[in-house]
Amino acid sequence: MTDDTTATGTPEGSLTDPSLLATPRPPRRVVRRIATWVLVVLFALLLPLSLTSTWAVRTVVDTNRYVDTLQPLAQDPVVTNYVADRATTLLFEQLNVQQQVQDILPSAAAPLAAPLTNQLKTYANVEMRKVVSSQWFADFWRKENTYTHATALALLTGKTPPSPSTARNLVVALSPALIQAIDALDARGVTVFNPIKAQLENNRDLTLQLFSSKQIKAVQGYLNLAIELKSLLIILTIVVGVGAVAVATNRRRGAIRVLGAGIISVLVLLAGLTVGRSFFINAVQPDAQAFATHLWDLMVRFLRRLLIWSLVVLVVADLAVWITGPSTWAVAFRRTAGSSSKKVAAKTGEAYRSERTVAAIARSAEIAERAGTFTRANLVPLRWAGVIVAGIFLFFTSTTAGLWWIAVLLVLYEGAISLPTLRSRAAARRALGAGSLETPKQLDASKK
Repeated sequence: MTDDTTATGTPEGSLTDPSLLATPRPPRRVVRRIATWVLVVLFALLLPLSLTSTWAVRTVVDTNRYVDTLQPLAQDPVVTNYVADRATTLLFEQLNVQQQVQDILPSAAAPLAAPLTNQLKTYANVEMRKVVSSQWFADFWRKENTYTHATALALLTGKTPPSPSTARNLVVALSPALIQAIDALDARGVTVFNPIKAQLENNRDLTLQLFSSKQIKAVQGYLNLAIELKSLLIILTIVVGVGAVAVATNRRRGAIRVLGAGIISVLVLLAGLTVGRSFFINAVQPDAQAFATHLWDLMVRFLRRLLIWSLVVLVVADLAVWITGPSTWAVAFRRTAGSSSKKVAAKTGEAYRSERTVAAIARSAEIAERAGTFTRANLVPLRWAGVIVAGIFLFFTSTTAGLWWIAVLLVLYEGAISLPTLRSRAAARRALGAGSLETPKQLDASKK
């Protein structure tokens, strides 16, 4: 055996050499697959942060949106009753109303101080509920939340609250509501609370706690990160998602994986909101849990709505990419949908050719032609009418979203009233073109 022959009898360099047949996987392909999965996982981590950042910047950072978010609490009976009970309890406990009553009574009637105080507490609670159910309290609630927004933002992001508020708990002062109730009681002849009005006017210690320090700590880090990064998170999320698709060896499969990762991350965040809700409610005393429930639901309602819409968009996009793909199930689905659409089209054609349908279509065409004629004849007045109506809505709109909706509706309205004119012009151009094409034929026919 010569040197050119291996131990197995196969000459070196032969086409049947196993070392030549076993071609290794290209390293670049492996790197691309690893990079794709890394980017998919990163996209799944960034998307919840991006959506939370969008919600936080719009709801927590903006004063008007923050106040509007909390404003429904002022009309919620569960909340207003809790505020009334809390205010009444604070009034009687911290200001020692029973001692005030005992000082007014003769010494012989001192034992009556406790039952009289209980009767006064019940009566005061009724008046307090009337106060917190009034428009005055709704206006006061808006002003107080506007005043405390800077403190709320500082606490929720882990920063030092601005002076004069340095509390670790986010609270709303109840003294003005108590004074309003005392005035209502005074008008009904109950003047026992009048001596403490001066104390209440300079006392902001009687407060309603919106968020406790335990509740605030639970969301501080996550919310602060979302607010600080702001739009950077959104841009980075889009870049990572597009990059994962671009790097993938199979871009369609890469897009399905990116969208699937987004779906999973949104579902996890929705589940996290449910868990966070339980933690938020259990972080307060049992008598305040109903209030905490309503507060949580109001605060995160825009975030939950954003997550649901994002989930719908991701699912629809994922299905669209999958349906247009080459997989066996996708091909079978397209064939089934195609055959079903043909059957529906055949049934629709039969119905379309029926006498009643033809008459109804003719009638609709006549009405549409009349409407088109009217629109073409009155295009300028209709445009001015649209501008005037849009101006009226602009006068009552104070949000950016409202301005965008008005602009979109105005563009759609302009397109709708301009459509008949555009159609008539297109028909005229087609007729002119048809006439210019038929003229040579007519000349040829006359020559023959």
